[in-house]
Amino acid sequence: MPLHVWAPAAYSKSPMSFTTIFSGAMSKMGIFGIGLVFSTYYFSHTQDAFWVRTILAWLGGITAVMATVYALIQTDAKKLLSYSSVAQLGYIIVGLSTGTKLGVMAALYLAVLHAIFKGALFMVAGAVEKQTGTTDMTKISGLIRKMPFTFLVALISIIALAGVPPIGGFVGKWLLYEALITESNNYLLVIVVFFSSTAAFLYSYRFLYGLFLGQEEEDTKDVKEAPVTMLIPMLILAALALITGSYPGLVFKPAAAAMESIGFTDVSWQMSSLTNIWGNTTSLQLISMFIFAVFIIAGLYLTLKGRKTTRQVGTKEISTSGELPKPWENFSYQQDYFKPFERAAAPLYSIKMNKIWKNLGANLEVFFGFLRKIYSGNGQTYAFFVIVFLVLLLLFKNFIFY
Repeated sequence: MPLHVWAPAAYSKSPMSFTTIFSGAMSKMGIFGIGLVFSTYYFSHTQDAFWVRTILAWLGGITAVMATVYALIQTDAKKLLSYSSVAQLGYIIVGLSTGTKLGVMAALYLAVLHAIFKGALFMVAGAVEKQTGTTDMTKISGLIRKMPFTFLVALISIIALAGVPPIGGFVGKWLLYEALITESNNYLLVIVVFFSSTAAFLYSYRFLYGLFLGQEEEDTKDVKEAPVTMLIPMLILAALALITGSYPGLVFKPAAAAMESIGFTDVSWQMSSLTNIWGNTTSLQLISMFIFAVFIIAGLYLTLKGRKTTRQVGTKEISTSGELPKPWENFSYQQDYFKPFERAAAPLYSIKMNKIWKNLGANLEVFFGFLRKIYSGNGQTYAFFVIVFLVLLLLFKNFIFY
């Protein structure tokens, strides 16, 4: 931000067959370019290099927060994912800007993970759009029974996005926090990034609930699961998110080689555990097994408990978070769940970057219109400009050439 204004529309309106590549791969070209530029700064201890990295790190942190805040109020799943992509790239910029081993490793790891789980999520949105004709979360909901495999991919990918173990997003967030705390000592930026990461739980829940866990609608009663040709790539990406969470060394190894190629020395890594500077080690495999066991036990319990007590409810029986509903409004949960938050964050939503850029464009157009008057097409006028330029060059030659 504020150069993000093109992204939400580009992501949400491009063909779904392309959006996955757009978000997963092409958005990393900017990261790659910044990485190339920063490779000349990482080993510079000048004050200029410090301020360049600090300013860009804060721009990344602000981008993560603001994009997350805007993602919360989106009712279209594709637009929500678009703002989420902007926020996730903000984390990556923060990591690159630190210039430390952990920070750069976190950025490279998050770049790979973002390509995996965000690619899967855009595939989920594409599958929903194909089967229902829309991704508007106020018009469709309750697809978990209709599209269970698509829901499974969405669940795994959302867990990765939110940074919850045992999926890979947790590893990336761990590395980023530790880099900011132990190597950069930038505690204020830690708070900013942590706020954005925590708020991401809200829009993650909105995406998951809005499409799959809400009240079943009459319009979607005949919806079927996505075709196998759409499910296979989604399931592959979901499996990769699981594997890279338990075995992050699969990404650390090439990332470490890349870092050493630009000058970092002794970039150490471990295949399936995380170790901090205090010597504490966390086994990712153990966490994975424990969490999987909790999910299985909870699933069995809820299934057995609900067999005789489940009943069909109407949309009018679901809470609207204290908002006064209109007679024609759908009362399902995703409709007004974030209204209290929207009121609290109203000053942020009042900032319209598109309006600012349009005003800037209009002023530039006036300025360039004035410049066009100078280019009259008269050869004598151009010769006069050349003479004036040469005179100025001679007068200030001692300041220009030294």
